[in-house]
Amino acid sequence: MVGVLSIAALIGVLIVGRLEHLGDDAYLNDTKLQTTLELVELRENIRKEIIDRILKLSELATIVSQNPSIDGDQLSARAKELIETTPDLISIGIAPDLVVTRVIPAEGNERAIGLDYRSNKQQFPMVKQAMETGKGLITGPVNLVQGGSGLILRQPVYVGEGADKAPWGIISVVLDYEKFLAKLGLPDIGQAYEILIHDVSAEGASDQVLFGQQEILAAGPVLLTLDFPYGVWELAAVPVGGWPAHKPDHMSDRLLAFVLIGLALFLLWYIIRLADTRRIAEVRLSNAIDALDHGFIMFDPNDRLVLNNKKYLDIYNLNRDAIEPGASYEDLVLRGLKRGIFPTAVGREEEWLAEWNAKRGGDFDSEHFLSDGRVIKASDRTMPDGSIVGLRIDVSELKEAQLGAEAANKAKSDFMAVLSHELRTPLTVILGTARLSKQVDRLPKAKELTAAIDALPGDESETLKTQLSGVYDMISGMMEKLERSGEHLLFLVNEILDFAKIEASGLSLDIQSNDIGEIIQTAAGQMAPMVEQKGLELNVQPVSATLNLDAKRIQQVLMNLLGNATKFTDKGSVSLIAEVVRDQIEIRIKDTGMGIPPDQVERVFEPFHQVDSSNKRGIGGTGLGLAISREIIEAHGGTLSATSVEGEGSVFMVVLPLNHSG
Repeated sequence: MVGVLSIAALIGVLIVGRLEHLGDDAYLNDTKLQTTLELVELRENIRKEIIDRILKLSELATIVSQNPSIDGDQLSARAKELIETTPDLISIGIAPDLVVTRVIPAEGNERAIGLDYRSNKQQFPMVKQAMETGKGLITGPVNLVQGGSGLILRQPVYVGEGADKAPWGIISVVLDYEKFLAKLGLPDIGQAYEILIHDVSAEGASDQVLFGQQEILAAGPVLLTLDFPYGVWELAAVPVGGWPAHKPDHMSDRLLAFVLIGLALFLLWYIIRLADTRRIAEVRLSNAIDALDHGFIMFDPNDRLVLNNKKYLDIYNLNRDAIEPGASYEDLVLRGLKRGIFPTAVGREEEWLAEWNAKRGGDFDSEHFLSDGRVIKASDRTMPDGSIVGLRIDVSELKEAQLGAEAANKAKSDFMAVLSHELRTPLTVILGTARLSKQVDRLPKAKELTAAIDALPGDESETLKTQLSGVYDMISGMMEKLERSGEHLLFLVNEILDFAKIEASGLSLDIQSNDIGEIIQTAAGQMAPMVEQKGLELNVQPVSATLNLDAKRIQQVLMNLLGNATKFTDKGSVSLIAEVVRDQIEIRIKDTGMGIPPDQVERVFEPFHQVDSSNKRGIGGTGLGLAISREIIEAHGGTLSATSVEGEGSVFMVVLPLNHSG
């Protein structure tokens, strides 16, 4: 590992050196490009401003050329207009026959009047050149008499056409050097660049420098040529301080590069270590898979076998050579079909295989029945990358227990069906007899006995009738108690059988569109006598709303809740209040009874659970009513919950969705 890291470090240093060199070159090129762009912008600005001044000077020359006898005042007036609109324009000199006769403005320029260029050795060569070539020229900077520096633009003027064309004189314009430079933006750009502007035209002054120092040419500057009517200038520029040898942040870049080399070496070391760790983990995983007590198999995203453990081979009594890595999942399934380990596929193998392929898109569970009687549960799960892992678990004992439980459950269902008949039939007979016996005086034999007594002599007949009436009342009272006990027993039997039916085969509902308000009124009406018998006040506030529900089951729930509220309330009231809240119906059954202890509130919904209290124990019941009620409400997509305060009462709330589809 040390050798690999050393070689990597050396390569990293070489790469950093090369990248730094390339970065410096790129920065230098970028700097030259930026300098060129700045110089191009400066050149275009100079071109625009110079040409603007040349056009104004040419305008005056044209006026004179077209009208040599123009009144001097008219020409002065136009010249003044040009000066007023051009802040850097100091003065305009008009020299017919090369003698200055007028300077605008005149104030401060009196000494220039009468100047004969022919007698001025310093200026005449320039003037002569302009007159001979017919081209204007620009000179400067020159020191001005009134102070400061200036640039002088001269334009020769000719009159006549063709062979009659003759020189008239020359018109000069003096520009304030400093203001003109400011107009060009040179002071601003000069803060970042050293600029040289000099004349390189053949007609121009020999190497005339208009701005800057000629030493710039020795620093390898960016060069641009400015060609305009009065000549050709060359613009040169280098950054202040010269061209950079390195990027401004090359030291920080170098430090960052070495930090990155360190990080890369650390990452390389980590990757090598991670690879070793992964190799060790793969070995451990392979050993762990082989140690599983269940069969394990894995396929890649292309359904090709990746690995399996020994237990997988043992479950199916296969040799290690029987399946090899790379075999397709479908090939293994086809081999299983040939061996008959899928009982539901026997005789319909192709159809079964098509169904199996249709289910392959997700997780897949199946059972394999082996020839030796064992049952293997096959569970395949698809991983995010499309690979498939499968477990093969011997569930023979579990299957046997399941079949036993199903048999026991069937026996229980059969028993409950028989019990339903055997208990309900005699109870119905007993209740019918008790109800009939309550009115014993209306029975035929009783009527015969009453007639026989009426036939006896006066006092004896009255005595016997009184005694017989007492016997009838005693029998009627006994039968009424028998009826109540029978009805209670029938209620308990029905509740137990109802719960057993729900537990065995689920809750069956007859969902239809019903008005919840009518169901509430019906339930309250049936429970009203029970509430009034205990001297309680019954408050009912129904709400009209149409819901999809089983009316009998919901009525059963409401009657159960009203019955419980009445049984556990000795004074006060029982209320049933319904309201629509957003997209659901909320029904509250509230009482002012003894309440439920906080730790028992949720447990009252458990099957056969009764609150352990001496006051409540005497009320009786199976403890199944609330469990059944919650099953019914939840089957409707709703909830049944309770809140209670001991000594103040309880509130049971039924919530049903308005849009339940059943």
